[in-house]
Amino acid sequence: MKRYNLEKFTYDTYLKLQQYRADQKWGANARTLKNSRENLKEVWEKIQLKDNISVGCMGIRNGSMEFSLFRELLPKSEIIGVDISEKVKEVEGEVYCCDFNHLPKEWAEKFDLLYSNSIDHSYNIKQTIREWRRVVKDKGCLLLAFSTDRLGYADLYNFEEKDIPKLFPKDKVKILKVLENEIYALVRKK
Repeated sequence: MKRYNLEKFTYDTYLKLQQYRADQKWGANARTLKNSRENLKEVWEKIQLKDNISVGCMGIRNGSMEFSLFRELLPKSEIIGVDISEKVKEVEGEVYCCDFNHLPKEWAEKFDLLYSNSIDHSYNIKQTIREWRRVVKDKGCLLLAFSTDRLGYADLYNFEEKDIPKLFPKDKVKILKVLENEIYALVRKK
C-alpha cells in the first residue's frame, strides 16, 4: 500500500481539498459510469445478498451509478448515501453530507452492507476502517473497490491485492475481481 505524503496537510486542508475535488467531479462521464456499472453488477452477482437490507454507500458524488444501482437491485432495502460535498443534498434519496471518518453516532451497527469505491480518499485509513466497521452489523459486509493506480492529494492511497487482508485482520476477506486499476473485495465482519 502506498500513501501520498500528507505531512503538509492539516485535517481541515484535507477536507477542503476533498470537497473541492468532489465538486469538480460532480457529473462524471457516462463511459466511466457504464464500465463501473458493469463491473459492479458482475461483482454483485457473486455476493448474492437478499433484498430488504440496510445499505450505506460512502462517497456517492452526484447520486453515483452505485447508489442508483443499489436502489435498482434492492428496491425493498434502505439505501443511504454519504458524500463530503454539500452538493449531495441535490441527490434524490436519503443522503448525508459528512466525512466518512465521522458518521452519525446513532448509526452503530446500522448497515447489513457498506459499499465504497472511495477508501483511497481516506485521510486516516485505519480510522476510516474502524468507523465503517462500527456502522456495519455483526456478520455484515463491506463491499469495497480499491484503487491500484492513482496517488495524489485527493487519491491518498493505492493498493495491491496483498494489502487488503492486512487492513482487515479480524475479518474474512474475499477478493472478487481484479482489474487493471481496481480491486473489488468483500469483507465479512466477524
